[in-house]
Amino acid sequence: MSRAGAGIHYRNPSLFNKFYVDMSLIAGYAFSQNFSHGFDARDLDTFTRCSDEPYIGLVIIGRM
Repeated sequence: MSRAGAGIHYRNPSLFNKFYVDMSLIAGYAFSQNFSHGFDARDLDTFTRCSDEPYIGLVIIGRM
């Protein structure tokens, strides 16, 4: 799979009375997606392909 994307990243170690938060919002485009099988990476057979699609990702990490 190949992809191109961009996003924003926010991190605040002392939000809401010492609550750590780390957030990312990502938008991009995934292309050349293939599923293959075989004995090793030098001799793979592609058995299906996925269409090229845009994607959105949200990652939230928090701890006290």
